[in-house]
Amino acid sequence: METATSSDGHPALENEHHQETPESNNSVYTSFMKSHRCYDLIPTSSKLVVFDTSLQVKKAFFALVTNGVRAAPLWDSKKQSFVGMLTITDFINILHRYYKSALVQIYELEEHKIETWRACLMLSLH
Repeated sequence: METATSSDGHPALENEHHQETPESNNSVYTSFMKSHRCYDLIPTSSKLVVFDTSLQVKKAFFALVTNGVRAAPLWDSKKQSFVGMLTITDFINILHRYYKSALVQIYELEEHKIETWRACLMLSLH
């Protein structure tokens, strides 16, 4: 049996300069995902709240507070897909944006739908 040698005459190590490739990393993730279920990642005592974007903002806010949840995924029925997250920070940003003075009727914001807020935020980002 012959031993492979390097250019300097020393025995070559097969994995001496093993470099990780994206393909080798992908196989690790693929293997992990195939061997675990989504239920393995969620604690047994957790709550998941999902809001449709057509829900009124007031109802969404109270649902977050009542359930002790700080954020919720947003489902768009028209697109049939998740379109983002609604967080407590979003409520603060919207109130800060719309509340100009004590004379402004803040209850009008309660009637807004989540999709209305998303549209306003998207416009302000562009």
